[in-house]
Amino acid sequence: MKVTFQHLDSQSPEADKIVLFGRTIDDKSVAVWINGFRPSVCIKIDAKSIPRLKQYLNDSLIRYRCSKIILKSDECLLNIERKIIDSHKYGKTMVMFDEIRGQDICNFDETQTPVFVKISADDKWVLHDLKALLSRKVQYIWKQEFSRNELEELMVENYKKYGFGIRGFDHPFTIYNDQVDYPLQYLIDRDIYSSSWMTIEGTCVQEKKTTCDIEINGDKKTHVQIERNDMAPWRILCYDIESVPFKRPSGKFEFPKAERDPVCTIGAVLQQNENVKKYVWILSPNGDPLEKLSPVKDPTDEYTSEDVTVFHFENELKMLKSFNNFIVKEDIDILEGYNSSFFDHPYLFDRYHTLNGYSFQRSWKSENKYPTWGRLLGVESKIKEKVFQSNQAGKNVTKTLYIPGRIDHDGYQVMKKNHNLNSYKLDEVAKTFLGTKKYPMDYNEIHPKFHTKEGRDELAVYCVKDAWLTRMIMHKLNKLFVSFQLSCVTGISLNDVLNRGQGIRTIALMLRYCKKRNPQFFIPRRQKKKKYSYRNELNTEEFGVKTVKDEVSEGFQGAVVLDPKPKFYKEAIATLDFASLYPSVMMCMNMSYETIVSREKMLRMGWTEGKEVRTVPDYYWKDGRMQTKINYNTNIIFKTKETNQGILPEILGSLWEERKRVKKEMKKHHPDSVPYKIANGRQLGLKVCMNSIYGFTGASVGFLPDKRIAESVTKYGRGLTLRTQDLIENHPVWGKEHGVRCVYGE
Repeated sequence: MKVTFQHLDSQSPEADKIVLFGRTIDDKSVAVWINGFRPSVCIKIDAKSIPRLKQYLNDSLIRYRCSKIILKSDECLLNIERKIIDSHKYGKTMVMFDEIRGQDICNFDETQTPVFVKISADDKWVLHDLKALLSRKVQYIWKQEFSRNELEELMVENYKKYGFGIRGFDHPFTIYNDQVDYPLQYLIDRDIYSSSWMTIEGTCVQEKKTTCDIEINGDKKTHVQIERNDMAPWRILCYDIESVPFKRPSGKFEFPKAERDPVCTIGAVLQQNENVKKYVWILSPNGDPLEKLSPVKDPTDEYTSEDVTVFHFENELKMLKSFNNFIVKEDIDILEGYNSSFFDHPYLFDRYHTLNGYSFQRSWKSENKYPTWGRLLGVESKIKEKVFQSNQAGKNVTKTLYIPGRIDHDGYQVMKKNHNLNSYKLDEVAKTFLGTKKYPMDYNEIHPKFHTKEGRDELAVYCVKDAWLTRMIMHKLNKLFVSFQLSCVTGISLNDVLNRGQGIRTIALMLRYCKKRNPQFFIPRRQKKKKYSYRNELNTEEFGVKTVKDEVSEGFQGAVVLDPKPKFYKEAIATLDFASLYPSVMMCMNMSYETIVSREKMLRMGWTEGKEVRTVPDYYWKDGRMQTKINYNTNIIFKTKETNQGILPEILGSLWEERKRVKKEMKKHHPDSVPYKIANGRQLGLKVCMNSIYGFTGASVGFLPDKRIAESVTKYGRGLTLRTQDLIENHPVWGKEHGVRCVYGE
């Protein structure tokens, strides 16, 4: 069976299996199981040491994995030595070794091609233990033999006298190429980009594990990416909830709590292509159902309420289960809301828990702790909380909904991430982008309206419109088109595009480009050591002085800002802008990790300035002219592209050429057409990727920070700014004759 589909999501629900979700052009949801792909890491090692390493790792992995099970149990420890003996008897190994010649991207050696070993594990959990053994010392039972009496009495409380201790390499290995997860490793290995169209052959599964229309065991050898200028008919469900505020004896209302206050209304909008349908779930505890909603009075936009499909319930739990079943039955691909990550999702989940018999002081009574919104059968959904930190966005706490096979798309987070607005309230965003507003409803009116039929009608109209506004904003701004194309450009999953920073985009591209080099380049996992400063602070609770530790961020000199000359100008002011300044600088100077050379290496290799290498000088302004100065002890030296083109300039050049091609393609299509929206999303995604590569090198917390590159980029940018000022102000006609002056620059 051959299936062609657009990729949506990748998951690894089992240790040695990957499942790819997507949708065909004829509207069938797809799940493809990939079996037998071995995740891997790489290390750098002397070729003579490889046989000894193989023996050590296979022995140690078995002991370490058995020891972890043993030390967590209270059972008799009889089987560890038997498992080791049996594994050798039948020749079982948990890891495989491949010797590869290549280069460390951060320690390039022009004189030789070092040996690297690619170690492939049975599954992702073996890989996790393998990395622990390679990179640090770990605790496990290492004694070679046990007597029968020792085995019989070997219990957890006395294992220490039988050979338990810390073992590991005296000098731990640097791990290479382990920066991405198991599913993305597979896609990179197959040279397939996430969210792209792909085709694969396979056989139908004997027993389904998902809710998808088509479910097959795929043959990874037949899995290839194909070009198609189209989008799958994704099913997007945008929803909003209303809960009843708690009324105090004083008459004031408290913000609702899930363990106490019911959900009274769920409004939803389902869109597929240009087709939009509206639904509402209404709780009426005393009966008196609504057959349909009243028309909107004095409409200000295209929203209508009389065509909303109404579901009526007297029991709240049944209403929540009906909404859960609707997500599965309608085979939703993308679940959307506005601030749903921090309110709607958690509230529905906590409310579902409460109604199912969960008490915050007691344990679970019900088997179904969580609703199942994902596509994997029997896998409960949950909300994951993560702390994300970057130079661009600072420190942020994010909550993501785990619904394998579907995508969580929070419109509020998308708008905050991509737009600089005075207010991100839905009403203000709707006014800005749609020229309309929310249905008027004061917060204090919700409680009394819930208790009347007419009031519940108004609440339903209000709730559905909130969901409709969110969907219309996202649709008009083509947010999903942009996210899909950013995923296609970088190769990372759509979930990573929406929920992670810029670092994962660049490192994924680097892994793909390094893999194609001959010899191959390897990217180390750098462990950044944090630096701290200490200060004394008054402790008001204990009336004393306490020492406070603050993390110190290593910064670097940024771009130049020319002093402004403020006044009211009646003359014409010409504004000049550099096209993609930082990407251009990195390509021009061939700035990358492997192109940095020391003064010592430059002399040893016999390289000359301006031919094999170029140095980024210091720039300064003196006596009305730009001056330069080179100090080889402090200024960074880069190899020229003729000597060795860097990975980062190669990536930037490819993205640059692709963006030019896509922008040319856009002119062939109407702005309202799907091909135009796809192309526009792609060129925006390419632009974002190009601009994020500089930030990747300068990130204080990241995969591969190197402030030498980031500092050199901004330094060269300062030079271009000062050079432009020098060119204008000292030009024989512009500056000397007409007195043109630079009034501001950055």
